[in-house]
Amino acid sequence: MSNRQSESAGVVKCSADGVVVIPVEVREVLGIKNKEAFLRLNDISVAKVVNEDDDTKLSDVEEENA
Repeated sequence: MSNRQSESAGVVKCSADGVVVIPVEVREVLGIKNKEAFLRLNDISVAKVVNEDDDTKLSDVEEENA
């Protein structure tokens, strides 16, 4: 992927054939930052809903779930 990734809290682009651009933060968590990858999404669930006004970080959520 030669295009510069945009840092965003959500999916920034989805093509007609289902190709999406995943935010840098999510790519980092998945271990695929700066790599081209194919993802298979079968079961999707929400681990925790975080308010946009909240400054909760991923590490805070991981500590709560530990």
